[in-house]
Amino acid sequence: MNKENLKIPIAIVLAGALIALAVYFSNIVPQKSLTPTAKDNSASLSQTFSFGPISPINAKDQVLGNPNADLTFVVYSDMQCPYCKSYHVTMKKIVDNYAKDGKVALVVRNLPLSSIHPFALPSAIASECVAKLGGADKYWKYVDSAFAATLDSEDTIINLAVKAGVKKDDISVCMKSDDISSLVKTQSDEMISATGGRIGTPHTIVFLKEPLTTTGKNNINLMFSKIGGDVDISADSKEIGFAGNIPFELMKLFVDTATKK
Repeated sequence: MNKENLKIPIAIVLAGALIALAVYFSNIVPQKSLTPTAKDNSASLSQTFSFGPISPINAKDQVLGNPNADLTFVVYSDMQCPYCKSYHVTMKKIVDNYAKDGKVALVVRNLPLSSIHPFALPSAIASECVAKLGGADKYWKYVDSAFAATLDSEDTIINLAVKAGVKKDDISVCMKSDDISSLVKTQSDEMISATGGRIGTPHTIVFLKEPLTTTGKNNINLMFSKIGGDVDISADSKEIGFAGNIPFELMKLFVDTATKK
């Protein structure tokens, strides 16, 4: 093996060590269960799971970045979930670093954990309403602000939608729409089914334009083993699934590994 081929495995080991130290010193314990209870049991780092069929990118998705990117991250998320809030910041940084080169695009789909986050579902519905009423730019303004905010009432959610650029009367009417509620439910049900009912957030599915190389597949498996979690790679090596609030340094290494020819 030459020095160039050694670079990514060595980087993975170093990243794993740094993440382990961060987890230790911040007193974060990766949780193994994805089933929400009265206690917020959302995914903290990576969790063990395998996924079933996931819908490809479609007209109802709001794509941030190049729709023909090398990697399209589809994140199933809950806007009231603290891990999702942190992971959204990470993914926006990944987009900022890679979208200009056509490497990465981001889609957010809804997986509100209503039993523990009472305003997650209204926020999910509001996000789809903003997309319907104002288009992609206003949608992303709303989503960014919702992840950054404390969602403590429907008034807060409506005000965020108005600040994103839609009219208050329009968003209020839209949030009562059966079509929008049905869209959110379809997205949620798909991920719940894909993970065998193990509900937790965030969940990420990555669609690859080109299949992973054998080296890339091995390195990504190694990467996730360093944080005590599994990654699921499809038989054709063109879809990758994992769960949890993965740190920026590891996500950056993931992108570099997955796009390496």
